Amino acid sequence: MGYKDYRSGGGRFGNDMLGGVGVEFEMFRNMAHGAWIEKSTTGSSQITGTGNGTYLYNIASGIVVVGGKVYEVAKAVNQACEAPANVMASGYSKVYMFVAYKKPDNTVAIMIVKGTAALTAAVVPPTVAEIVAAVPVGLPWIVLGTMTIARTADTTVTEAVDNKYRPLGLPKTVHED
Repeated sequence: MGYKDYRSGGGRFGNDMLGGVGVEFEMFRNMAHGAWIEKSTTGSSQITGTGNGTYLYNIASGIVVVGGKVYEVAKAVNQACEAPANVMASGYSKVYMFVAYKKPDNTVAIMIVKGTAALTAAVVPPTVAEIVAAVPVGLPWIVLGTMTIARTADTTVTEAVDNKYRPLGLPKTVHED
């Protein structure tokens, strides 16, 4: 997985040009092109009663920019959102937040931050504080999207993908490296 360093002279992008970069360029330090979260190819499933659930997702190939570095994201198919033993009760849902973060070795990792299972009408995605707590301290990150898994009946689950959480950039206090 390769990356480009858009920093000049050890400073931030453009830091050596005309005294730095305006806010309008900060958004380019953290963004995504492609790398969409998608419903799984085979679909998620649920065994009856308290049996195991298999909650799956796909991710499309693409490019992410995290902390000013460009990374390729490989396509992934039918990946597990979490261990099969984590079962939701019928009528409950859970939101999974997909986060790309820059690792100390200058590679990128995709992390899933799990929300709390709740009645479908009351389910919410993980908060920024929960993401910050999950990502290793001080590493820049961006949200790629969410997937909500809803257990609508004893053996029925549905998947709903939402890629609207893909910001062009996050506030400095969140993504600085």
